[in-house]
Amino acid sequence: MTLHRSIGSLARYFGMPRFWVVVVLMVLISIAHYDQSLHTPFITRLMEQLGLDRHAFERILYLVPIIATGFLFGHKGAFYTSLIALICMLPRDIFISSSAGDALFETAAVFLIGSMISFTFRSLHLERKRSRQLTALNQTSLIGSQSLELDEILDSSIKSIVDVMRVDAALVFLVYDEEGALELAAHRGVSEQFAQGVVRLEAGEGLNGEVVQTGKSLYIENASTDPRLTRMVLRAEDLKSMLIVPLKSKEKVLGTLSVAMRMYRKFQSDELELLTAIGNQVGLAIENARLYQQEQEFIEQLRVSEERYRELFEN
Repeated sequence: MTLHRSIGSLARYFGMPRFWVVVVLMVLISIAHYDQSLHTPFITRLMEQLGLDRHAFERILYLVPIIATGFLFGHKGAFYTSLIALICMLPRDIFISSSAGDALFETAAVFLIGSMISFTFRSLHLERKRSRQLTALNQTSLIGSQSLELDEILDSSIKSIVDVMRVDAALVFLVYDEEGALELAAHRGVSEQFAQGVVRLEAGEGLNGEVVQTGKSLYIENASTDPRLTRMVLRAEDLKSMLIVPLKSKEKVLGTLSVAMRMYRKFQSDELELLTAIGNQVGLAIENARLYQQEQEFIEQLRVSEERYRELFEN
C-alpha cells in the first residue's frame, strides 16, 4: 500500500507542466556543467567580473531550480532538488575536476544553501498553515455567531473547511434519532448520486456510524476498499484517504464531520487537531441552532394557542 501511494503521488507530479519545467532546467544546467563546448565569451566575462571560475558559476546555477521548486512545490521539493543537484555535481567533482577539494567544498556549500532554502520554505509553509487554521476557526466561530439557521451554518462551514484543509470533499452527518441513525446534512465535492446513496445511514453503519458510536476520530487510508463500507455507491465514488471527527456539544455526539481525498494523503496531527476544533465549534453551533428552532416552535405554538383562546372568548 505504501508503494502504491508513493507511485500515485509521483504520477500526480508527472502530470504537472511546472514539474517538467524544473526537470528541463536541471538537465540544461547539468549539460552545461559537463560539456566544455558550451563555454561562451559572455559567460567568461561575467564570471571574471564575479571572480568565479566556470564550474563554480555552474554549481551556483543549481540554486535556481532549487529556489524555483521551493516556490512551486514547497520545502520538500526544495530539499529533494538540492539532493538531486548534489548527485549531479559529485561525479564531476570526484572524477573530472582538476581541483577536487575546491569542487567538493563548492558542491557542499550549494547543497547546504539549498537545505537552508528548504528550511526557509518550510518555516513559511508552517506560518501560512497556522494562519489558514486560525482563519478557519475564526470563520467557523463567526458563522455560528451570526446565523442560527442550521443549513447556512453547515454549508458555510464545510466550504471553509475544504478551502483551508485543501481537501477534495467534505461531509456532515447528523444524528436524527435516539438509536444513532445518521442523515447527510451537508456535502461538498461529491456527486449527487453519492449524496443520494448515503442520505441516511443506520445506527453504527459504515465509518461515520462507527465514529458516532465510539465518539473518537477515525483515519482511513483507502475508504473505497475499506471492509466496513456497506454500500456500493461509496466504493464507486473512489474516495481514498479520509479523516472523520465527531461533532460534539457538551460531550454529546451530534454527528460527524468528514474530509476526504481522491488520492492517498496522510493527515498530520495538527490537521486532526484543527478538524476536531472545528467540529467542536460546529457542534456548539448546531446545538444553538436547534435550541433556537425549538424556541421558535414553542413561540409559534403559544401564538396558535392564544389565537384559539381568543376565538373561544370572542364566540
